[in-house]
Amino acid sequence: MNKVEAYRYVQENPEAAQQVQETMQALLARSATDLDFRRKLLHDPRTAMAEFTGKEMPESFNVVFIENQADATIVLPNPVDPEAELSEEELEAVAGGTDLVAVGVGLAIFGTGILIGGTAAYLADK
Repeated sequence: MNKVEAYRYVQENPEAAQQVQETMQALLARSATDLDFRRKLLHDPRTAMAEFTGKEMPESFNVVFIENQADATIVLPNPVDPEAELSEEELEAVAGGTDLVAVGVGLAIFGTGILIGGTAAYLADK
């Protein structure tokens, strides 16, 4: 599943996105109290998630868990090549206004949709 497909999946399946959010909340809650599980998430996230959900993750889906080691941990977005052209699918997914605030909010929503969509699709397939 690519980014555009993940975004569309979330848009078309809000109940799946809600289920993923609930599953992730349960996973994070367990990681706060089960230190062995927490270590496994940090060192072998694919196995830990498969054990937690009962579903194998596709090899193409990469996930990393990190511990907060500061007052705040901020994950930077994926780098973007400013010279690269968007595909037709990407253009369709992000079509809209040109207001910089709207673009920033749109990208944040798009990124969240991709994360939830990819995870939702992974969970829904199993």
